[in-house]
Amino acid sequence: MKKDQELVNAFGNLYRAAMLLGRGDRELEIAHQLLRQSIEYFEKNNRRDASKRLKALLEKNYPPSCDKKRLFLAEKILDQYLFWR
Repeated sequence: MKKDQELVNAFGNLYRAAMLLGRGDRELEIAHQLLRQSIEYFEKNNRRDASKRLKALLEKNYPPSCDKKRLFLAEKILDQYLFWR
């Protein structure tokens, strides 16, 4: 049960990070922390493909230099859900 809850938290952190990025620049650091927590979970639980995708996304796009890039990053984070169908 605990492992299931950790997976739910990892996905919840992705959603929360995307929401915070969509809101504006003031929450960038919190969004980054949430993304790092999700990446750590995925790495620890043999979901390296997900952690690689998120790491690559952050390396290319963080910190976002303008609103358009910030919203692009939020959209790409939400796209991670498609890989889990």
